Amino acid sequence: MTGKGTAAKILILGQGVLGGDVLDFLLQSGADLTLTVGARNADKALQRVNLARYTALNLGQSRPVDIVAIDLMNIDATADAIARLKPDIIFNATTLHSWWVITRLPVEAFKRLDAARGGIWTPMHQVLIRRLMKAVPM
Repeated sequence: MTGKGTAAKILILGQGVLGGDVLDFLLQSGADLTLTVGARNADKALQRVNLARYTALNLGQSRPVDIVAIDLMNIDATADAIARLKPDIIFNATTLHSWWVITRLPVEAFKRLDAARGGIWTPMHQVLIRRLMKAVPM
């Protein structure tokens, strides 16, 4: 971790519900942090970061947030980004598809998948987690 008086460097991957909530919380906390958001789509990430910064600013908190291009499917490029950033903490909130996607299926297909609960989501999370962990130095 960091020494006394040194801001912890946190890399947040994923800007969906969970990643966005974590970004909001950290920006509003007033904690001494260096925040970076890693995203495949920097323009989309910038919109989410700006929303989080605007909300925090309305609560009297202001902190810069860097955005870096990170595609977890590219292990080598992800490893390079992590080596450059040297984060103390990597918060991973990525998935290959969101929980609500199955709600668009025909009713019977949705019911079958929904009945499986968490089991159907594991493969959607594991692929990106595995690639991220291959990129993290040991």
